[in-house]
Amino acid sequence: MSYRMDLRQHVAAMNEQGYTLLSGFFSPGECGRMSSLFDSHVAKVKMPVQENGGFGIAIHPLLPAIPELATFMDRPELAEVLGAVLQDEPHLVHLGARISDGQSAHRIGWHHHYGWDVANLLSRKKVERVLFGVYVNGTMQEVGPLLAKPRKFDDPIGECKANKEGIWEGEQFVESPPGSVVIFDTALWHSAQRGTKAGPRILWGAHVQGWSDLRPHGEDNLVNGPEMDSYKTKCKNFAKLIG
Repeated sequence: MSYRMDLRQHVAAMNEQGYTLLSGFFSPGECGRMSSLFDSHVAKVKMPVQENGGFGIAIHPLLPAIPELATFMDRPELAEVLGAVLQDEPHLVHLGARISDGQSAHRIGWHHHYGWDVANLLSRKKVERVLFGVYVNGTMQEVGPLLAKPRKFDDPIGECKANKEGIWEGEQFVESPPGSVVIFDTALWHSAQRGTKAGPRILWGAHVQGWSDLRPHGEDNLVNGPEMDSYKTKCKNFAKLIG
């Protein structure tokens, strides 16, 4: 799938399988700048090599740590797709990152990010909250694949299986080139796997819900601190996301 496809196709993909792909959304030059920002931050704060059971390192909240990432969210076409799948004006409520490599654990366990009463899923009329993940290095097998268990937007969420870090029946390998963005429902079960070759796998991304839906969520974090003031002035599309 391409981010250039019809918005209706993105909405259909989200509703039918729980995610949609903006393939190669960011250019090689943009990916290089992102990589440099993360390299600088990790070196500056002397972050440990691994955490969270061994699948890389996490940075939460991300914007206070690397506010320059605002410039990469100043893209009207990204907001357009987010607005279409949410059927609302998109509101950024969380930003985080995970950096892993060939030394990480084999997998990160299956999980989802739906933070409200799961009984609501059976009667909801649309996807309420999504994540968009920026896969700076892509999700090819050699880098580290993204794995998803496709679901329709009103399917029951189901329970985590006993083999939380194993292979699930029906799992789908979401392959994408560097610079791709995957937008997925917070109710989507997903996992990730270590790549077959050495090298970094940088994932950063956001939780987004509609401006008309102000329900708090357990993973909300700081996205609109004082360090963002200058970016709100020069990045008008980003400013609309955080208000």
